[in-house]
Amino acid sequence: MRLDRATLDFFVLNSSAASLIGSPGQGNYATANAYLDGLAHHRRALGLPALSVNWGQWAQTGQVAKAEHDLRLADRGFKEFAPSDGLAVLGRLLQSPSAQAAVMSFDPAVWARDFPALRTGSLLHDFDTTAPAPARVISPEALIGQGDESAHSDITAYLCARIATIVKLPPQRVQGNQRLNRLGIDSLMAVQLRNRITEDLSATLPIAVFMQQRTISQVAELALATLRDPSGGTV
Repeated sequence: MRLDRATLDFFVLNSSAASLIGSPGQGNYATANAYLDGLAHHRRALGLPALSVNWGQWAQTGQVAKAEHDLRLADRGFKEFAPSDGLAVLGRLLQSPSAQAAVMSFDPAVWARDFPALRTGSLLHDFDTTAPAPARVISPEALIGQGDESAHSDITAYLCARIATIVKLPPQRVQGNQRLNRLGIDSLMAVQLRNRITEDLSATLPIAVFMQQRTISQVAELALATLRDPSGGTV
């Protein structure tokens, strides 16, 4: 007998917040959890018990807790909650008529700041995800009209400020001659930085640029070249 057709008092599916808000680089994971959500709604339509819970970040347990050092979810808007609180919420949800519920401590504006492309493609479009002003205001149009040296200096200063925010360092400790790999830039940080540059400068660079042994000044050169000639390609 198929488990999903068995006569049960409760049928609980442990889904993830990823299926609701998106998770860059984890499309397969978000899709798999969205299937669980869909199954819960399907069962309810058949008159069968079902509840899919889109869990956020549990403290001290689960895959996310083990990977928190690498994912840095707390810095990206997700706050953890105690297992006792999660179980208490689950007890209440079991008495609810809802087929699906999300349980998370989450700041959508912070998440969208790091991953702006998610603002319109997921649940985030229902929230205020207005991005905070850049650490250094910079105009793509002004950069195009500036001389090479002046524009490069402005972009370098902009990148230093952005990178300092991402890696959680005082601004004075991030300089244009420093290599990104020496500052601890990982793949998720590289996605954040690329997205911010795309939004602020209208210049899209390949992720690989941020994972190579380039200095901030060299990345500024590539960003300026891409801004002035988007079809020119980036090496």
